Amino acid sequence: MAFDPELDRLYMGVGNGTPWNREIRSPGGGDNLYLASIVAIDPDDGAMAWHYQTAPGETWDRTATQHMILADIEIDGALRKVIMRARRTASSMCWTAPTARSSRPRPACR
Repeated sequence: MAFDPELDRLYMGVGNGTPWNREIRSPGGGDNLYLASIVAIDPDDGAMAWHYQTAPGETWDRTATQHMILADIEIDGALRKVIMRARRTASSMCWTAPTARSSRPRPACR
């Protein structure tokens, strides 16, 4: 978990479902929404601001529970609030903290 007092936002990483095999867990299909996701929450009322599923259909134990680092860094010439997280696959990802919508997760923040 990470908390950004400037945005008043709490970021939580969500684990995987059980059993791990999606075919057994959800034989009828479905996206297993929020599994292996980063979820941004307003801590005052619990409302979800956004979520990003890091492993859709998660069946490989690729949770999103690793430590998240909040930082202000320059991306494409503009200073942005970001969330950085190292994944179990030995790669790092970076999201724009306020929305996660406008910045596709990208390997390693530059």
